[in-house]
Amino acid sequence: MVAAERVSADWFVSIAGAGRPIDQVLMEQLEGQLPEDLMTEADQIIEQLKEGEHVETVSPELQSLLRPSVQPYMVFWLAYDPQEEVAAMEIPVLIIGGTADSQVPQSDVESLHAAHPESELLIIDDMNHVLKTESDEDGNEAAYSDPDLPLADRLMEGIVGF
Repeated sequence: MVAAERVSADWFVSIAGAGRPIDQVLMEQLEGQLPEDLMTEADQIIEQLKEGEHVETVSPELQSLLRPSVQPYMVFWLAYDPQEEVAAMEIPVLIIGGTADSQVPQSDVESLHAAHPESELLIIDDMNHVLKTESDEDGNEAAYSDPDLPLADRLMEGIVGF
């Protein structure tokens, strides 16, 4: 959204975009996956990053998400609220989400649409976060690494039609 604004884009398509600040999304995704001590560490690191401070010491279990090399990007990303950004857009907006997305729930997509009531909303049944059709949890995980699976039905048609 920020890039679209900066380059004066003619229109914007959000595909599986979070509808909340990324710190909220990350902490929700980590909950239940990490023990309490790592949840506390992740929360502390994210809070420091929100203040623009970089953190050199990160536990091995959190390296993939919060290692020092990604922290400049995280600082930038944490500064934005997607609902505020989409609400400010003065161009046509299409917001797309999938009912099988385990990373960005349908409620996030709907909150983006609510923030920009003139946007178009496309919810695709059984589309997961990697834009593939999958309705069962085991298959959903496999879809992340199977490049042969086709894109979800209605995705391309929805974008082209927009």
